[in-house]
Amino acid sequence: SGCGCATLIKGTPVWRRKGLKIAIKSFYKSPMVLFRFRLAAIFSARASLKAQRKPFGLSHFRTFLIGAIAAGWLMPASAFEAGKNSEQSLKIIRAQNAAEEALQNQIGYTNSVCGGSIKASIDWNRVVNWPEDADLAAACDSALGALEAVCRAPGGQKRAASVKKFVCGGDGAGASFSGGTLYFGASPGARDFSGVKSYLESTLP
Repeated sequence: SGCGCATLIKGTPVWRRKGLKIAIKSFYKSPMVLFRFRLAAIFSARASLKAQRKPFGLSHFRTFLIGAIAAGWLMPASAFEAGKNSEQSLKIIRAQNAAEEALQNQIGYTNSVCGGSIKASIDWNRVVNWPEDADLAAACDSALGALEAVCRAPGGQKRAASVKKFVCGGDGAGASFSGGTLYFGASPGARDFSGVKSYLESTLP
């Protein structure tokens, strides 16, 4: 191809070829790349007609335009924007799923320390302006670590038994306990182990 991809793949070790092929395929499937290549094909055809001394008249333009629209070559700006938004939405969903999975692993360890069966979840409605590169589950883990510290103290497991549910948020509200639910509103990059531990020691029955 024009990018020399075949040569690149041929000269690459076998164990790397699969990754290169996937990357190249993704590149050529990009909506913007397809649009540019197909638009270039139209102008190439026009140049061919010109070289043959055939006029590129209105009928030719209509033919190309109808064919391009039918094939989906000419995509409106809104379509590109929709594709971009779709990619961003997929990225957000993946990040949320990863955070949920990490939190479940963390609460599993907390339950092993406290001898309980606390349920854990993330309240995404309370995740406010959270940076993409900040680990929400890790930030909330400081609160679970504080609960584990309470459980390790004499009589701690009995006190922690009142915690039935743990909710992780990202609004920076800190720790609060009500109705069997321990909520922790984390702040990006912050770890409040000592503060949460003191709060639990003075709050749990």
